[in-house]
Amino acid sequence: SALRCNSKTVMVGVCVYGGFVLSLFAPRFGRHNNRRIQTVPGMIRRGMAFSTSSSPGSALYIRTPLIHSLPLSRRIGKDVYLKLDCLQPTGSFKDRGLSEYVRFVKEKQNAKRIISSSGGNAGHAAAWAGNSLGLNVTVVVPKSAPKFMVDKIKSHGAEVIVHGDVWKDADNLVQEMVAKDPEAAYISPYDHPVIWEGHKSMIEEVYEDFKTMGEATPSAVVCCVGGGGMLCGIYDGLVECGWGDYTSVVTAETAGAASFAKSVHSGEHVTLEKIETIASTLAAPKVADGVIERMKSYKAGTYAVGDVSDPEAVQACVSFSRDHRFLVEPSCGAALSLLYNDRHKSLFDASCRSSSEERGTQRGEGPIVMIVCGGGGVDMSILNGFQKKLGLTE
Repeated sequence: SALRCNSKTVMVGVCVYGGFVLSLFAPRFGRHNNRRIQTVPGMIRRGMAFSTSSSPGSALYIRTPLIHSLPLSRRIGKDVYLKLDCLQPTGSFKDRGLSEYVRFVKEKQNAKRIISSSGGNAGHAAAWAGNSLGLNVTVVVPKSAPKFMVDKIKSHGAEVIVHGDVWKDADNLVQEMVAKDPEAAYISPYDHPVIWEGHKSMIEEVYEDFKTMGEATPSAVVCCVGGGGMLCGIYDGLVECGWGDYTSVVTAETAGAASFAKSVHSGEHVTLEKIETIASTLAAPKVADGVIERMKSYKAGTYAVGDVSDPEAVQACVSFSRDHRFLVEPSCGAALSLLYNDRHKSLFDASCRSSSEERGTQRGEGPIVMIVCGGGGVDMSILNGFQKKLGLTE
């Protein structure tokens, strides 16, 4: 089919895999009522194409679309672009770093089996990647792991072991299992340089798309923080593409899981005694050492928000589903809430100063990039359940 836009014809193709549909557009942008329309970049790119092949160099994640958000741009008075990593094969950005790490342990460490300790998106991504690369996969999950996600992990042929009340209990068992099995490799959910290298690719894609559009350097990249693996990749990508002096990083955590924000504001590497949030995929009591190191050296500054309430995060998920027809987890909703909630609007003013350094830094006037990291642990019934639990009205 064809879409007419100011006398320009945009040819639309459809690519279907695994139950989701991506539209592929060309050209990449046009003009409508004197506004740029960002269309979806092509999925296929050398070295970045989605593939189930185990051959060297074939990626197990896709190049995701970058789209302009008219509703969010109107809300804050500045162009907002959405990096839609919710469209990865398992529904989460985790496919980037975890697939690269699983490939690494197979090819560089000759692992025949991988063992992961995540009952969430990292475990799902590890199971997907391990199965695709012909490895035996075991995922140890705590008793709190949702059956919804456990079933998804099992669907990739992984063995699932339920152990302990919290993630740390499951992770301790994984460490013991790996120590006894010379053919097994431990797959961290977030804490390894190869994982960060994989996550860096999302910023590389944003940079290429901004160049193609002729768009200005972004003033900020917005994301949520769990263990810090994605954030490490974001920092590295921004520095390597030359935006590290100009593009500030704005992070979001719910109040019951704000290990990164508390570390930023206290100047110490904080470990939380307990996690209390509905956004379970943010439930890392301590972020990776690598993210603290990068935050301290990042020149454009970091704005760390650690007081997002669970209702705000869930309401942002609902608003986003209405505005853009995508379902995301409350962890992603925490980041989206910074744009949906008026109390955070000043964060995106050019005069706002960062919380990562006493002297602070000022950001530019360019657009904002929101990392829609996704999350495979949500469907309509689960999202409705969150609303009811928190007393949110329709």
